[in-house]
Amino acid sequence: MKYRHLNLKSSIQPQWMHDKTPDTNHFYRRTFTARYQTKKKALYYLWVALLLTMIINPFVAYAVGSGMFMTFFSFFVLDEVK
Repeated sequence: MKYRHLNLKSSIQPQWMHDKTPDTNHFYRRTFTARYQTKKKALYYLWVALLLTMIINPFVAYAVGSGMFMTFFSFFVLDEVK
């Protein structure tokens, strides 16, 4: 006998979020494309490098400035408005 578990997350999500197939023209499913995943991975390594430099150079002005720059740079890179 199979037990059916109540998945609260999937019951709240809209129907279009259940489809995980990559699609470059869809605003949500474009995050599953290989190109987007590659950009996300590159940004992950840049964030790690930035955090390591923040640990080495513990000045508040440097941390705030470089953190804000990297945040906006991440939005710039991942935004794919045509």
